Amino acid sequence: VDFRSKPILGADNSIKNQYTNDYALAAEAEFKASNEFVTGLEVKAGMAYEFADDAEVEYAASAAYKVDLGDYYLKPTVGYTSANEMVGAVLFGWGDEADADAGVYYLTGEKYKKVTPGVSVVYTKDLDNDDGAGDIKVALNLGSKVENLKLAALADIDMDEKDKTKIDVKAGCAYDIKADDITITTKAGTNWANKDMGEKLMVSAGVDVAGIINNTTLSAEYVSENLLADPAGKGKVNFTAKIAL
Repeated sequence: VDFRSKPILGADNSIKNQYTNDYALAAEAEFKASNEFVTGLEVKAGMAYEFADDAEVEYAASAAYKVDLGDYYLKPTVGYTSANEMVGAVLFGWGDEADADAGVYYLTGEKYKKVTPGVSVVYTKDLDNDDGAGDIKVALNLGSKVENLKLAALADIDMDEKDKTKIDVKAGCAYDIKADDITITTKAGTNWANKDMGEKLMVSAGVDVAGIINNTTLSAEYVSENLLADPAGKGKVNFTAKIAL
């Protein structure tokens, strides 16, 4: 349970005043998958309430069940929020969730962290929107299944707008070639979107070389802009040297 006041932020988002008369209450409960009653069953629920004249209680709940298949597992999940949004998902996975991104072009950064090796499909539907069929996300993360190879892809298919289907696909790979103390990493990736999503095609390719110089990684890469733009974005070539002290 969490009770707090809303802070006043400055222009740089730093907290200027921690204490105000704007209060909110939040609560969260979790039935962990490691429970001794129904092993593999995970249930989460949460609520939030802001003490304001027009405020309403907001809540969300989800349930998931992990089916052990030896070296693999199947994990279906359902969820619902007070914004009248429903989510259904299934993950065919291997390995554990990692607090890191996939480590390939177009799928790096905070937005893509907390990934799990496997193949997943997530369906989201705004039940108040009768015009669209919802949003589908299909993801692949190879994890450490193949030695020295990273491979990941994410397809986002948005069918929320009437007569429009927005598609955005990101994919990347990286492969380590080891020779004595030298590691050469080749990498490539692409980001494509259809016309309803803005029509774009971006590609990247590069190579990292570590071990030639102690504590130093040398890199060269090409990163395009939108190749389908008019005029097409040619992009740029980057040369970098990372030195570990």
